[in-house]
Amino acid sequence: MAAVPGPQDLEDLVQGDPQTLPERIAHGYLARMERAGGDDPFLALIRAAASNEGAAIRLYTAMHERSTAIYRKAMAEPPSEQRIELAAAQLIGVTFSRYIIKAGPLAHMPVQQLESYLAQAIRATLFS
Repeated sequence: MAAVPGPQDLEDLVQGDPQTLPERIAHGYLARMERAGGDDPFLALIRAAASNEGAAIRLYTAMHERSTAIYRKAMAEPPSEQRIELAAAQLIGVTFSRYIIKAGPLAHMPVQQLESYLAQAIRATLFS
C-alpha cells in the first residue's frame, strides 16, 4: 500500500487555484508514470489487483480514503465521493491502457495530448 500514490502526491497537486486542479492532477500523475518507465510500484499493485481480489480491495480502499480526505480538506466545495471515485477510475484506466497492456490509442498518444484529454475528463468529473 505504500506504493499507492500517497497523500503527499495528491496534497502537493491540490494546492493552488481550484480552476487549474485538473491540469495539475493530469500533469503530475502522467509525469510520475512516464518517469517510472514501467517500474513504478503502483503498476505492480494494479497488476496484482487484476488477479488478487484482496489486493484489489486494499488498493481501492486506500485510494478512496486518501483521495476523499484530501479533496475535502483542500477544496471549498469538494466533489462527491462518487465523483472522486470516478476521477480515480479514469487514472487507473489510463494507467492500465498505457502502462500495463501498452496497447491502443492511449498507449501511443503523445503524452502532452493525453495530459490535455485527461485534464478535460477530470474537469468534467470533478466540476460539472
